[in-house]
Amino acid sequence: MTPRIEKQEEDSTTNIKSEKSGREVRVVKEFNDLLNANPEIVEAFLEINNILKSGQYNEGYQISDINKIVNVEIISRERRRLPGHFKETYCLKVKIHVGDEISDEMSPVFFIKTSPGIWFDPETSMGVEEFEAAEQAKQLLKDWPDVEVVDFMLGFKDIKNHRTIFVSKWINGIRLDEYCEHEKNQKKINEVFRRAREIRCFLEKNGLIDAIYKNMFYDPVEKKFTIFDIHKAK
Repeated sequence: MTPRIEKQEEDSTTNIKSEKSGREVRVVKEFNDLLNANPEIVEAFLEINNILKSGQYNEGYQISDINKIVNVEIISRERRRLPGHFKETYCLKVKIHVGDEISDEMSPVFFIKTSPGIWFDPETSMGVEEFEAAEQAKQLLKDWPDVEVVDFMLGFKDIKNHRTIFVSKWINGIRLDEYCEHEKNQKKINEVFRRAREIRCFLEKNGLIDAIYKNMFYDPVEKKFTIFDIHKAK
């Protein structure tokens, strides 16, 4: 079956679905154009998959200079056993830098979350589901001047092979929980927590969960929150 492609002009998002293959992709035009212009990024994805299969990696592992365009660093590997499943699954979080020169500060940097195995059920697998949740949160929070949602780039799920991928732009930020651990002014901490609870409760009322302290960045200078990990409630 030929994948069905839907284009949404208002948010420049491309939908690609194939019921026969059990695969679904959501991708913004900006990232789709980048992939088309830089096939080396796909090579980096393939290299990541090879590492996953071999198991020969740990936090801090780096793939450097693939065609002198891509640098990949594995940030963390989370293991989890879901209720009712005997096999462990895991989530690999990766930072990928794209540019002619690795030191080029203007070249794009992305966060990639990839999960083989059964992480969630097919209806809530985090690749496409997380993309759509972020998309919904961005729309809901458009009139909140002190709240942003991470720039989501791609969501992918492959039900048949139990694989999901989520890509967003990389953010150099301080997590809200880390900020509060180091902040000495209790009044500031109380105010930040109060606002964070307002954000979380608002999103939960609209069917979105996981906007918890460790899933937000906080900029104390701009007094701005950035949500980077959010999901749909079942």
